[in-house]
Amino acid sequence: MLLAIGLLVLSAAAARGQGYGSATLDPASFPTLKPIRKTPAPPPLTLETALEIPIPGPLAGGALTVDGDTVQVPVIGGYVLVDLGEEEGSRVTRVEAEPPVRSDDGGWILTGKKKRRRFRTEPEGRIMAQKRASLRSSVWKRRWSLRTPGSTPAPPLLVGKSILFGCSDNRVYSLKARNGHRQWYQDLGHRIQFPLVHWHGGLGALKYDLVLVVPHPGRSIRVLDPFDGQTVARFQLGQGDAPLIEDEIVSHPATLPDGRIVLPVQKYASEEAVLLVLKPEIQKRKADDRPAMPYNGDDPAEAGSREGRTKTQ
Repeated sequence: MLLAIGLLVLSAAAARGQGYGSATLDPASFPTLKPIRKTPAPPPLTLETALEIPIPGPLAGGALTVDGDTVQVPVIGGYVLVDLGEEEGSRVTRVEAEPPVRSDDGGWILTGKKKRRRFRTEPEGRIMAQKRASLRSSVWKRRWSLRTPGSTPAPPLLVGKSILFGCSDNRVYSLKARNGHRQWYQDLGHRIQFPLVHWHGGLGALKYDLVLVVPHPGRSIRVLDPFDGQTVARFQLGQGDAPLIEDEIVSHPATLPDGRIVLPVQKYASEEAVLLVLKPEIQKRKADDRPAMPYNGDDPAEAGSREGRTKTQ
């Protein structure tokens, strides 16, 4: 009898350690459940600077709003309209008024054909999922809830059947939307405080889904594969020269209908800012990226070590 009770206690403790003992647990404690990839994996990409448009500052740090080719950038005391369809010199208009108020669902992300499911993060470090009641559409019931390893100041992002969110522990997490089970996490080395952005568009003959992330302190942008969290592109401010440490991305990026990415960048002088327009391109393979072929009589292992030496020179 005592042996049976002891086994039950050990089983319960093991379940709690694996993340199954409560509905409010660290998502990193769940075993990784790799999803099934149903679309092609995105190729390695580069983010090319297409335009760098000066705009009056200082930037307010609010979210960009895109309407066709027009981008609304919040600034102190109003906002700036940038028309990317106009010629150089007539594309920037400053408006001395508060930006139009956008609808707010209390931070909830609604999904489904009838908007019957919703998700939300709470700043202190929690992500929640709710489902609309069957008989009373105004009533929401908890589906699942998880405590996160750090604070989550930005709302979650829904990509397909996955929920993604950034955390102050420097990681981006992907959970199954149905039950909250962890699929992957990616450590970016800096805390995530801006919302993640979903990019969907064509590259070559195929279309891809990507996730855009701006880690603190806002000097770079990372592009992740939502399937497994792998980095497929990154862009550093001042890329090609010494990094411009005085420049700062002050908000999450936005995407244009043609697939270009826009970033609000505050310069060192408060009255100076730019709207950076980036274009994703498939990375061209360099000649020295091809696998080294062994010379006649060479040992394949030695040929591989030679390839490694060549790349590190």
